[in-house]
Amino acid sequence: MQSFLCQAKSYIEQIEFLHQKALKTHKLFEGINDPDSLMNVYSDRRRVAKILAKQIQQGLYQPSHATQRYIWVKEKRRLVYCYNLIDKVVISTIARELTKLLEPRLSYACYAFRERFNCHKVICNLSGYLRKHKRQQVFFYKTDVKSYFDTMPVDNQSLLWQQLNDLLRSSGIEQGDCLWQLIANFVRSPSLNTDGLL
Repeated sequence: MQSFLCQAKSYIEQIEFLHQKALKTHKLFEGINDPDSLMNVYSDRRRVAKILAKQIQQGLYQPSHATQRYIWVKEKRRLVYCYNLIDKVVISTIARELTKLLEPRLSYACYAFRERFNCHKVICNLSGYLRKHKRQQVFFYKTDVKSYFDTMPVDNQSLLWQQLNDLLRSSGIEQGDCLWQLIANFVRSPSLNTDGLL
């Protein structure tokens, strides 16, 4: 993981991915006069990626504060944390590599937020189970954990840190390393609330 995060190629791929996504949603030209707009970063992606990789390798990269915003998703008001574009590139590059590390540890029955584990796969596996166990009664329990991600503890006593530490150690990143600290900063990011207070 360490070598992946210190390669310019990793950030070029992420910028190109965000560019393709923006093309599909017709948001490519938003904020085009801003020097940090996606269009401008994309056109200079090789230089931006080299600078990012070098700063991360040397432990100099410092993410900006996130900004809190409320959005509506399926009639639910949700608090989201918005980052500037360069931070988004770094966060999503880290997330992609962390996902690869985590994948072998996840249960085959865990489908949420995983590539190749779409609704079709869930239905196929469920129908296969039902055919195999025809004589058993099967009950379905539908529920939702309210504010699941918002209630995850990220303080110093949280189990999350030991789990993250174990995961990163398996790829050669120790707790004192600058990469470990960068990841921790994104998990527990300082943010500006809707009133603009830190």
